[in-house]
Amino acid sequence: MLDYLIIGQGIAGSLLAYNLIQKGQHVCIIDDANPNSSSRVAGGLINPITGKRLQKTWLADRLFPFAHNYYTTLEKDLGTSFFHPKPVVRIFADARQANDWSAKCADDELQAYLNSEYKFPHVPSFNIPSGYTVFKQGAVLDCATMLESFSDYFSSRGCLIKKEVDYSGLKTDGPVSFESVAANNIIFCEGWKGKHNPWFGWLPFVPSKGDVLTLRIKNLNMKEIVSRGIFIRPLYDDLYRVGSTYIWDDQTESPTQKGFDELYGKLQALLKTPFEVVEHKVGICPTVRDRRPFLGRHPEFKNMLIFNGLGTKGGLLAPWFTSHLCDSLTGAGTLLPEVNIERFAEKFYGR
Repeated sequence: MLDYLIIGQGIAGSLLAYNLIQKGQHVCIIDDANPNSSSRVAGGLINPITGKRLQKTWLADRLFPFAHNYYTTLEKDLGTSFFHPKPVVRIFADARQANDWSAKCADDELQAYLNSEYKFPHVPSFNIPSGYTVFKQGAVLDCATMLESFSDYFSSRGCLIKKEVDYSGLKTDGPVSFESVAANNIIFCEGWKGKHNPWFGWLPFVPSKGDVLTLRIKNLNMKEIVSRGIFIRPLYDDLYRVGSTYIWDDQTESPTQKGFDELYGKLQALLKTPFEVVEHKVGICPTVRDRRPFLGRHPEFKNMLIFNGLGTKGGLLAPWFTSHLCDSLTGAGTLLPEVNIERFAEKFYGR
C-alpha cells in the first residue's frame, strides 16, 4: 500500500513527490505527459519585483533564498543543470514609472533585491526612453529540462505511470485506487485542469492562457532577463524565449493569431535589433482568484488533497510550499491560512 498517489508531474507534482520520497514515503505519480502543459511551456522566470507598480513579490524574503538553495541542491541530486541565476533588467514603461520607482527604491525592504551598480551592456539594442533598473536574485528555471530529469528519476524508481486519469476509474471508498495502484491518500496536482476535478472543481480557478514565442536574435549575446510588459530571456546560442499574454476566455491549447500579434507588437516596440520568430506555443496557467495557491485536504474526503494554483510564479512558489505541505502532512507544521483551501470551503463548497 502506497502512502500517496499523486496526479500530475508538473512542477508542483514533481517537487512534491520528490520531497515525500526524501522523507521515506512511498508514492506513485500518474501523468498524462502533455507536452503543452503550462509547466513545460512556462517562461520559468523567478523575479523579485513585478507588476506595473513594481511591487515586491509576496513572501519574497522567505521564498527567494529557499528557492535558490533548493534548486542548486536539486541540480546536484538529479545530475543536470536547469537553474540559472540572472540579473533582471526592468525597463521603465514611462517617466512616471521611473519617478515612482526612484522614490520607492529607498525602502529598506527592497535593498536585498537592488543592483544599482549593474550596467546593462545591451542598451543600444532596446528602446529605453525612460531608463531602467536592475534586480538581484532573479533566475531562469528551465522547467522542461527539470521535468524530464524528474521523469527519468521517477521512472528509474518504478513510481511513474504515464497515462491520462479517467476520474470514473478512481475508487475512493476506503484506500484510493486507480487500476492496480492503491494508496492511503491522493494528491491532485493537475494544473488548470483541476477546474474540472469532481472533488476540487468548486475552488475558484481562473485559468489563464499564455502565448510564448521563441526568437532568433543574431549576435545579441544577452545573458540578462529583460522585462517591460513582456519578458525576454536567453535560451542558448541566438535563441530567446518571449512571453506572455493573458487570455481568460480561451482554454484551448492551440496558439492564436491574437496572441501572436500582441507579443509581436510589443517586441517591435521594445527591440531595435532585428529578430526572427521560430516557434509559437501556448500554455494554460492555473491562476487563482486571490492569487494564492491551493493547498490542503478536501473538507469532506480527508484522504483527498490538492496542491495547485501556483499560477505564473510556480517556479518560485513550488519549493517552499512543497516543503510547507510536506511538513503539514507529517505533522511538523500547519498550513498558512492564506493558502489553505479551508478559506474557500464555506463560500464555495456548499455543504
